[in-house]
Amino acid sequence: MEPLTLYAPAKVNLTLTVGDRRPDGYHDVSTVMQAVGLYDTLILTHGGAGLTLTCQSSAPLYVLSADKVSLTLAPDTVNTFTDGKAYTAAFEKQPNACICSRDDLVINGTGTLNVQGNFNNGIGTKNDLRIAGGELDIVAADDALHSDLEGLLAGGSLAIEAGDDAFHAETKLVIDDGTVDVTGCYEGYEAEKIYVNGGETHIVASDD
Repeated sequence: MEPLTLYAPAKVNLTLTVGDRRPDGYHDVSTVMQAVGLYDTLILTHGGAGLTLTCQSSAPLYVLSADKVSLTLAPDTVNTFTDGKAYTAAFEKQPNACICSRDDLVINGTGTLNVQGNFNNGIGTKNDLRIAGGELDIVAADDALHSDLEGLLAGGSLAIEAGDDAFHAETKLVIDDGTVDVTGCYEGYEAEKIYVNGGETHIVASDD
């Protein structure tokens, strides 16, 4: 199967008017926009069993709004996500990771997930981040795993190389199960409170 190239064109809002709130909780929006000659390029390739997504100008997977997101790695699949070294796409709320969610994110299943976070974090969420399964190989310029709230490792096998933290959670980080092999990072586990209840962890860190 030949690679599929998709172009997401950019636009400039010349005027934007937000109306009153409707009974369903949403607002009517009126806008005048002008298309410009800039666009994101998405290249989708079928590598057999699995998905490969590359985006040079932003996160290849970015969830702007959802109650809860589950990324399930199907058996015998190899899935690869890669971003560029600079995010140039215009978002009001910029992503901070190659795989980024602004709500809760759960990663489970038994397949393989390769993440190359060249710009910032590998996998990040503005809410809770839970790793429950899968074979994860993460290389990140900053944190490999990043949660703005709580982080939980409940299963899976993780190979990590990070410029900063292997797993960063702002409030609480819980390690219940799983295998973590960190070949390089600045700090291993980082959170206000850390609970290690199980699993197996090997960390090579330049700080702690």
